[in-house]
Amino acid sequence: MEGDQLDGKVLIEVTGYEKRRDRESEWVCFRILTRGIDGYEEWPKEAESFRRFSDFETLRQYLSAVYPTALIPPLPEKTMNFKLSTLTADKFDPVFLEKRRVAFQKFIRRLQEHPSIGKSLAFQSFLKDEEFHTSLIVVVDGKAEKWSPAGIEGVVAKKFASKVQEPDRRFLVYKHYAAELQTNVTGVLNYHHSFALASHALHRGYNQFAEAAINYAELETGNPLGVVLSDISDSFDSLVEASPELLKREEVVFADPLKEYFLFADSLKELLEHQDMEQNKYETKRLQAQNKARELEKFGKGEGISGFFKSLGTLNKEDDSVKREELAKKVEHLKEISEDQEKKTSVFNAAALNELKKFDKRKLTDIRAIFLQYAKLQQAHYKKSLAAWMSIKERCNSQILATETQAKDEN
Repeated sequence: MEGDQLDGKVLIEVTGYEKRRDRESEWVCFRILTRGIDGYEEWPKEAESFRRFSDFETLRQYLSAVYPTALIPPLPEKTMNFKLSTLTADKFDPVFLEKRRVAFQKFIRRLQEHPSIGKSLAFQSFLKDEEFHTSLIVVVDGKAEKWSPAGIEGVVAKKFASKVQEPDRRFLVYKHYAAELQTNVTGVLNYHHSFALASHALHRGYNQFAEAAINYAELETGNPLGVVLSDISDSFDSLVEASPELLKREEVVFADPLKEYFLFADSLKELLEHQDMEQNKYETKRLQAQNKARELEKFGKGEGISGFFKSLGTLNKEDDSVKREELAKKVEHLKEISEDQEKKTSVFNAAALNELKKFDKRKLTDIRAIFLQYAKLQQAHYKKSLAAWMSIKERCNSQILATETQAKDEN
């Protein structure tokens, strides 16, 4: 069931979160605020809803079931991996919840931009209706039924995957890619994690250097060297202060966006499992038609079970003609079913491939932007480091010059 496409018509923001509790447990709900843009009258001027992580999971499961050719974006990770900032094990940690809020914002934005999902009444109800579950409807045999997350779609898909006899090579490429994507993104994140922590350790060393310099400056109190050492200590302090902020920024602009593409690999696998199911449907229908056609052929040659009874004289010519006609009709019927399923599979594959091509295009834009932002961040940071070292150099040079001038004057 569909409504209007919301992209460009409705502003959607995940504005924050709040803790809730009852006598037995406590949880977090994220606030989704929406409003129509430029007087769009089909949407409330302002609407809000509060959703738990499980609500997002339910929505995603439903969309995956109803839109099997769509590449449904991934939800954020449930636990922090490759973390650089200091996070406690508390699931209510404000830093962790803020990261999840940002991830949910991106998830919803990607759904809104999708040409089909953006029009889905279930998606729109999720944004503004308290009881959005009532909008989760599926059509079975022409009848609308309430959908429930049975949790078997993925299991069934994996069983079907092993039964596909003639996999489409166009999708095999993406199967290999999905498996390698997680491996390669994990490699980048691992090395970045190690490099970032090593850089942070270096800056902690600057802190020790600053302490040693200021202690030395106290010894040289009243001497020009004491002033120089104090200035050097201040320069190192500025480097130390920049380190924690750098790690936070690296998580935001580099690690977290890359994690989304690590999780996108599972979205790709999910879509490819759906394609396996569709391919299996076609292969099954085609095999049924082929088997019935062989049965008809054997009957004409007096082979098989029918031929056996015919040889015993239990089938007369009239029975033989009726049997042949029945088999011919079944062959034609199964052939039509097979051809119809072939068309459906062809339409499915075209839609799925279009979705994968859009993913390729978006991935190129996103990954390039991620590394560009990371490069800019590092450039800005090292400019600060260079400025600190230049300050130390200039201070030492000026003090040397002042000392030499003083010595000349005294002579």
